[in-house]
Amino acid sequence: MISKFNIFPLLAILWALTILIFSGLPGNAIKLPPIWNLDKILHLIVYLILSILVFYSFHYKRNSISRYRILFLTIVPVIAYGGIIEILQQHLFVGRYGDILDFTANSFGAVLGSLIPFMVAGFKSR
Repeated sequence: MISKFNIFPLLAILWALTILIFSGLPGNAIKLPPIWNLDKILHLIVYLILSILVFYSFHYKRNSISRYRILFLTIVPVIAYGGIIEILQQHLFVGRYGDILDFTANSFGAVLGSLIPFMVAGFKSR
């Protein structure tokens, strides 16, 4: 019998690598239109997507992991990843700097990206 392949872990890893690559580009490499707080909105959206991908990575193991544990296993690592990226921008990436407001937007995205599939996608308690 062939089991269903869970593509979400691979997508989550590829998305995390994409975040790392774009976060390491010099600050002047990406020109954003002058829209109020567009940078923070983009941070929120990028980490929201990462959280959804991580959440659904665990979704197929739903019978062996409680839904609250899946929330924890999604929110905490994604917030930590956002923090690590900000630290790397401050200390390692040339032409970049860490920003607490970026980290805050990353964290809101991580939480929203975990709660949306938890509530909307019919993830019901047993």
